Amino acid sequence: MSTKITTRKDGRKTMSYWVTLNNGVRKRQYVYGRTSDIVRKKYAEATKAAQNGHPIDRGKTTLEQFLLEWLPTARKIRESTRYNYAGEIRKHIIPKIGKVRLANLNTANVQQMMDSLLKEGVSPRTTQILRNILSKALKNAEAQNLVRPDIIKYVELETYTPKEREIWGDEDTEKFKEAIKQHKYYFIFLMCLTYGLRRGEAIAIRWDDVDLEKSAIHIRKQYTFVAGKPAICDLKTKNSTRDLELLPHIKQELKKLSNNRNGEYVLTDNGSPIKPSSVDYEFKKIKKQNNLPDVTLHSLRHYVATAFKDLDVSIKDAQKILGHSSPLTTMEHYQHSSTESKKAALEKYAQKMRF
Repeated sequence: MSTKITTRKDGRKTMSYWVTLNNGVRKRQYVYGRTSDIVRKKYAEATKAAQNGHPIDRGKTTLEQFLLEWLPTARKIRESTRYNYAGEIRKHIIPKIGKVRLANLNTANVQQMMDSLLKEGVSPRTTQILRNILSKALKNAEAQNLVRPDIIKYVELETYTPKEREIWGDEDTEKFKEAIKQHKYYFIFLMCLTYGLRRGEAIAIRWDDVDLEKSAIHIRKQYTFVAGKPAICDLKTKNSTRDLELLPHIKQELKKLSNNRNGEYVLTDNGSPIKPSSVDYEFKKIKKQNNLPDVTLHSLRHYVATAFKDLDVSIKDAQKILGHSSPLTTMEHYQHSSTESKKAALEKYAQKMRF
């Protein structure tokens, strides 16, 4: 390694050294600075990192260039997530630190970006998403010797505490059941309320997914948005693919609908799948007309999960019916406690203890 400091035409000082990258390529690297002291410091940091097994390829690639090249081909990211990531990268990361070279990127850069965004009113949840994006991207960059290791590890964010989701009680749910009986989207609402299906899953049910003879329905697809455009695509996770028992009231409704088939999907709009926005609009209208608490359609999924808990359905069965990736998701995010259920639990315990 050379330890000679030279002066460039632009007045900056520079030193060079050699590193062997993870791919086996031996490459000459340079550090620059306004003074000899700055260059020596950078040289010491760079050579120490190389000796510790973390050589950095000090090229000119900026974070912006890397992210825009990495995202389209990044693995294990769903297309809808990829589209959302692209929006967050362009809106928040690139304007703040996009011009920073990967070789110079450090924890302080990212921390300053996060702090600045929070001061500007960006939510703590958004900063968490940004950290997740950078964490995935920079792991890839680390493997290519483009950045220092563990940049994201020491970034501190504000704690994000999601709001407790409001769900309907049994009375509200009964009221809703009565209100939808003659509705054109009855089947979709019924599937959400019976099995806790996601809206997109209920919309995407095809006649090929229905087996009236074996009393089974196969959940295989979902209606979602890819690159901002509506599309029928694969389900969210592997566990989302599931087979469910056709309960009598669902079977009866399917038989009724089968007399007027109009295309590939069980419920259609002139042969095409129903638009999610149309379902949401009708759901809001029903709530308003029946003076029901203002919850989202997705809250019905939470209602079903909570009802399973109150009925002592095993957590594993609840997970499988709902199509969650893990029982923890079902317990921590979808099953809620009510005053009634807590009271019942305490009463059961008091009986057991004979208080």
